[in-house]
Amino acid sequence: MATVLLTRSENQNDKLKSELEALGATVLLQPVIEILPPDSWVEADAVILRICEFDWVLFTSGNGVRFFMGRFGDIKFPDSVKVGVVGRGTNDVFFEYAGRRADFIPAINNAEGMLTKILTEKITGKKFLLPKGNRGRDILSRGIVDAGGIVEEVVVYKSVDCKKAKAEVVEQMRRGQIDWVTATSPAIAESLVNLFRDSLKKTKIISISPITTAKLISIGFPPTKEAKEATIEGIINEIYKKNSQVT
Repeated sequence: MATVLLTRSENQNDKLKSELEALGATVLLQPVIEILPPDSWVEADAVILRICEFDWVLFTSGNGVRFFMGRFGDIKFPDSVKVGVVGRGTNDVFFEYAGRRADFIPAINNAEGMLTKILTEKITGKKFLLPKGNRGRDILSRGIVDAGGIVEEVVVYKSVDCKKAKAEVVEQMRRGQIDWVTATSPAIAESLVNLFRDSLKKTKIISISPITTAKLISIGFPPTKEAKEATIEGIINEIYKKNSQVT
């Protein structure tokens, strides 16, 4: 059975860990980035007080939902504001906080997919709020503005690279004892390479998306496989279900 190293922040690994273990994998945890609150909540809190001004709120990650919606307190997310989310997992998180589902999920689970979906709407003059991380790409906001929409972005969390890996994980990587390593975002891919360097060449990297794959290729560590769907299930399918055993 394979050993799989999960690299997302601690609170994001539960589902993937449990499902891989149920399939017989040995799972190691080594977050390579830490997800933290923003340096200040002033801007986000001010936006929440005028949330009804927006026609749409677009969430490109579950972290964006958790940190933004976690600031609402007794304020109810208005039914009048439409919501778009990047994927099913993000939709589940939004439901936990708001008690309702998003108005759309794109067919392709990334910013480009969200832009394609939102451009099927008449958006000229519409106001969009994009809660995001400090490393978020601007393709979605630029595309909306180019199409005549009005965009306001607010940083609701930040990701910080972990500077040091656990000694036992470093040693297992060096010895080639880790079969698979997950790369679930471009930021994680970059931090992963910074932490392990050439030892990564002794394992197989599974990328969650074409964007993450492009980052890995650009820094000299092309992944062994890429998930066909940018979800936990997509990762599991590539590592396990399409093989006779976890290899």
